[in-house]
Amino acid sequence: MYNKGLNIYLEKNYPSVKKFTSKINYFYDHINSITNNISYILDQNCYSDEMNFNLNSFKRFESIKSTISVVVMCKNEERCIARCISSIIKTLDTNDELIVLDTGSNDDTLNILEREFPSVVIIKEKWNNDFGSMRNIGIDKAKNKWVFFIDADEILDSNSMRSLKLYLKVIDFMGLENVVINPIIVNKNSHIVQGVRRIIKKSDRIRYYGLIHEEPRLDKNMYGKDVDSISFDNVILYHDGYTKKVMNEKNKYIRNTELLKKMMMLEPEYPRWIYFYCRDGKNLISEEDYEKYLNQVISLCRDDKYYEEYKIRALSNLIEQYLIKGNVDEAEKKLSELKEICSDLSDVFYFDTYIQLVKIKYNCHLLLKKAISYRQSRNNIEFGSIHSNYFHIDYLIAKLFFEVGEYQKSFNILKKLEMNEFRDYKEDYKQLYHSLNKYFDNVNFK
Repeated sequence: MYNKGLNIYLEKNYPSVKKFTSKINYFYDHINSITNNISYILDQNCYSDEMNFNLNSFKRFESIKSTISVVVMCKNEERCIARCISSIIKTLDTNDELIVLDTGSNDDTLNILEREFPSVVIIKEKWNNDFGSMRNIGIDKAKNKWVFFIDADEILDSNSMRSLKLYLKVIDFMGLENVVINPIIVNKNSHIVQGVRRIIKKSDRIRYYGLIHEEPRLDKNMYGKDVDSISFDNVILYHDGYTKKVMNEKNKYIRNTELLKKMMMLEPEYPRWIYFYCRDGKNLISEEDYEKYLNQVISLCRDDKYYEEYKIRALSNLIEQYLIKGNVDEAEKKLSELKEICSDLSDVFYFDTYIQLVKIKYNCHLLLKKAISYRQSRNNIEFGSIHSNYFHIDYLIAKLFFEVGEYQKSFNILKKLEMNEFRDYKEDYKQLYHSLNKYFDNVNFK
């Protein structure tokens, strides 16, 4: 069993193999996450039976070839296919291959490929509303040891392939099986995802399953639990296919929701499909169903670590939903559940603070109601007060209207006070005025 401790031991005691151990150290240094089944490779203890490691094994390391077949699935991607292929093709070695699996493009996609990238292998398949089966066709068509799926709306980081090839070499050297590599995906909004499993070894017999948001599995009934994964912090894809503009133009919300509904029927107890159905279909399904299915996700996940990511996201989504509806009590209940799972998650601090803000806003409403009632009860001139006609109370009401977002009412009162020469409030809001002008520069409101 080759682990980090053994690598440290060999590096320290056998300088002659340092050119190998330093490469393996690079592998270790860039692991971002790893599944529990293979986390033993991170063990820093070197055990006595491992100290007899055969140094000649490193000769095998040198001979390992990590050839890659990159498969790009696409349909009507004239917007982005050229940049995607350009980012990949310059990183490949002569023994690598690049396959474009086109599922029925009728825009300029194929013309761009044939004109600008004549060396790229194009395979045409009829689209069948099944992303999983399409990826499996890509696996079948690939000739090399490793298959790397990159979507047409993604760009491969220029330095990623070099690092990836070393990592694949180390994985082969260690004899790890049924391991999938997760690239880091950087979305257009700077949100970073690390759990999308895209790089598989062809001989491992791993297949993709799912009409949408497909995942690699060995035994279909194991829900992917029999496939391990590693994420590296410097294997990076840049993705812009989930911007609102693209999602709407390509009707992805509707397509995804319809396909996910079918997956929920096929595997009704699997929280993955239900969670993505809620996420992608939030604006298409009723509030009642949205809340019901998110609660179902939480229930199905139980305390299973494998499903924890779905439970965390479902809890966060429900808290947000309850806060939008003003249901603070339910939001606090779900926040308590979230704290039990991951108290250090920034979502916990965010919602904890946001709930306090909601309570402050609620108290402002109560104060406003109280101030208005008080003002209505005071009709007689009051000698000796800040203002005998209660302009100071009017000012207080204006401030409270502003705090609860009733800006028109607030400024109407302030204007009346200014007309009566009870202070000039324009100076108080000059900075706000300039900030808003800058923020809304070139924005046309209808």
